[in-house]
Amino acid sequence: MKQTLAVLLISLLIASCSAEPGPAPTPTLEPVLPLLPSATPLAAAPSPAATATPVPLGRGTAEPGGTPGGGTAGACPTGSGATRLRGLRYGVNIVTNDPKILQPLDQARDMSAGWVRATLRWSDLEPQPGAYSWGALDTLAEGSQARGLRLLLAVTRSPAWATASGNGGLPDKPEAFGAFMGALAGHAAGRVGAYEIWPAANSAAANGGTVAKPAQYAAALEAAYTAIKRADPCALVLFGALLPAPPNTPDAADDLAFYRGVLAYNGGETRNSYDILAVQLNTSGVLGKGNWSRANMAQSRQFYGHVYLIRDEMTAADEADKQIWIVRFGYSVAGQFAVMPKQQAEYLTKTIDEARKSNPWISAIFVRDLGATPTADEGFNLLNPDSSPRPAYMALRDYFAGHTPQEQAAIAGTDLVLLWRFQPNPYPKPPLALGPDGTIYTISGGYVRAIDPNGAFRMAVKPGRKYLPGVAADSQGRIYATGDNGTISAYSSGGNFAWTTETDGTAATPLLISADGQTLYAGTDKEQLDAYAASDGHKLWSAPLGGIPGAPALGSDGTIYVGSSDGALHAIGSDGAPRWRYPSNGWVRAMPAVSGPTIYGGTDTGAVFALDAGGTQRWRLELGAETIGLAGGPDGTLYATSANGTLHALAPDGAPRWSTPLGGGRPTAPAAGPDGRIYVGAKDGRLRVVAAGGQIAGSFSLQAPLSIAPLVGRDGAVYVAVGDRKDAVVAFGTQALKERYNAP
Repeated sequence: MKQTLAVLLISLLIASCSAEPGPAPTPTLEPVLPLLPSATPLAAAPSPAATATPVPLGRGTAEPGGTPGGGTAGACPTGSGATRLRGLRYGVNIVTNDPKILQPLDQARDMSAGWVRATLRWSDLEPQPGAYSWGALDTLAEGSQARGLRLLLAVTRSPAWATASGNGGLPDKPEAFGAFMGALAGHAAGRVGAYEIWPAANSAAANGGTVAKPAQYAAALEAAYTAIKRADPCALVLFGALLPAPPNTPDAADDLAFYRGVLAYNGGETRNSYDILAVQLNTSGVLGKGNWSRANMAQSRQFYGHVYLIRDEMTAADEADKQIWIVRFGYSVAGQFAVMPKQQAEYLTKTIDEARKSNPWISAIFVRDLGATPTADEGFNLLNPDSSPRPAYMALRDYFAGHTPQEQAAIAGTDLVLLWRFQPNPYPKPPLALGPDGTIYTISGGYVRAIDPNGAFRMAVKPGRKYLPGVAADSQGRIYATGDNGTISAYSSGGNFAWTTETDGTAATPLLISADGQTLYAGTDKEQLDAYAASDGHKLWSAPLGGIPGAPALGSDGTIYVGSSDGALHAIGSDGAPRWRYPSNGWVRAMPAVSGPTIYGGTDTGAVFALDAGGTQRWRLELGAETIGLAGGPDGTLYATSANGTLHALAPDGAPRWSTPLGGGRPTAPAAGPDGRIYVGAKDGRLRVVAAGGQIAGSFSLQAPLSIAPLVGRDGAVYVAVGDRKDAVVAFGTQALKERYNAP
């Protein structure tokens, strides 16, 4: 009975969404944008010379789509890797099948929605090959831009000349669709932020009456992606939202199976042909995720909770480094699953709030609908038939306005401003780690969370129960973590589990990875340093230390330097053979600092020392209190914090340059920036910025004790982990970085 209901629901959705005005013989799934009376004359296609060289989007991408007054919102950096955006964008679907298009745009702006989504037809914009009519597009794009709205265009329905049957389905020749999308993106560059390619491609209604094969859609998506990136590198390309259809649905393919089929096309090349996965969700009038039997998972398609199965599918396919945009989501006040108008308001805001707090892999939600003309789906409209606002309109307006980031904090006395805050990050304990590509890894509550330099969530994995001693990443984005359950685990760059192996004892140090990414090093409570193969986790060797290890450091020649609680610093070769042992007369608990042939160490008894590559002491200095941490500056200066709240600067020969009392209780280890500034946290919760000459240039209160050393990123940003129930990673940087990241 429940399976029958699921199939009936999908069938009703197809039927109710299929009606559209105009003489088109084949229905589509969404209200679309017809030509308005103001349409411009047909224009010839641009010459190939007029298009730009393709540049792939990279991590840290600025917000796409242009700003009021023209131009794109910040630079569009190049590079490889998935595009991820920080935070949650709020958008609304606009009904565009009438000439009153500016009215829903005014209402979207009034609602504080940053984005609008509209559907247009290829058949309207290129009725004849190579001749374009941009009037309707220009009205929409210019109207959106003038109101500070970014635009997501969902593109569907081919012109009659593009298929042998003339039925409006996916084109017979994908290159024809690519040529159109290139012309469209070139004409709309800087005014359209994102393109959704052929929504509901798994339904017969979107393909001229027959269900498309995944290969058909994959070819069209690839052609569109290549052409769009060539014409407008900053525009995002979305894998079109599939109709949530369970197996054996009439006139639609199983959406999860269809997605798998597209990813498998031609050896997986389609994985590189979209930036973000668009998702359409049903709610069945139920607040929250919804409930379905594990014995019948197909019922998930009836509910919002289907997004979790989609996310699982992405993770299994190693695509979890991409984000999701929910592009069609709402509650109807009419029909089979009707809710009361006040419930529509409550359910929408509560569901969006849950996504904002718990699903950082969702970076946009577009609710339904705004439009002046009644449609078959007017129950989803946020307006009454007389265009007066429903309670949902008012509730969403308040919610969007209240949850749009407005924070403009800065560190007084410096050029540093707050770039972003990432939450949640409860109870961070081990140090932050930096990947070769600039990714920040934070450990808390048994989870490793990966954050892009622009503050966007990449993924999370859970290798332990409550505590993880260390994490490392290689140049391919693979993650390795030691757990409190006596294991080392490995995950792909998308968060997919790769392997796990038991350790000889429980890891007691941060995890170290060799320069070539082939070997992992971990010190354990068995008083030894162990090496493991990164390929499969098998143990390579163990080196006894005679005491509990401190944090290890890696030399340029592959030598590992690690202190032990028996009062020694050890040099161990990459093959596990001991090279030398220096009697430090104290525990070198903090990570040694390595600068060329010189190794610096600090002890819990208050000494700092320098050794040459052979382990011979060059100099030794007593600071008078436990050495908390060391950091090397760009000019060779060694910085050390001591437990008495002092930051020391030492020349390479050990000569003191200056000592600055920091105040605020026990400090963290220092971090040195590329411009010579030093960053130190303290028990009083303040991040201090110290100039190269020793003066405290400024400080910023994070309102919770800081125990983890700040981390300086590859772009000069400074990252601070805040715990004690404040559960955040906070980033500071220059205004130029803020503009690049488009934060807030």
